[in-house]
Amino acid sequence: MGTKINATPTSLSWPIGVEAPCRVDGTVIREHGNWAVERVEGKGSGKYDGFLREVDARGVLVGDTFAQADMKREMLARYFARRFGSEGRQDLGDYRPDQIGKVFRRVVDYAEGAGKE
Repeated sequence: MGTKINATPTSLSWPIGVEAPCRVDGTVIREHGNWAVERVEGKGSGKYDGFLREVDARGVLVGDTFAQADMKREMLARYFARRFGSEGRQDLGDYRPDQIGKVFRRVVDYAEGAGKE
């Protein structure tokens, strides 16, 4: 894991500055289309590999802050219980779906960069 995604729009109709709708493995989320994706390999960290593999396997829409909030909340609490669990420092129970999505995106970004030099 630890893969960085470089995605560039292949269509001028995609708004400038909008995050690439890609999964962790670099596959384009088809319903958003019009993206050329290039994978840039990096070193990964074993601590986050399972989390990133599950993000990919479940097809979590990382770039869509509103989608799949319950799934994202559950994964954060399970993989990072000390931080996001019911007894954790940051209980996500009262967070709105968009807040869950933003936290999830930051954790994925961190996990993808973990172990890089």
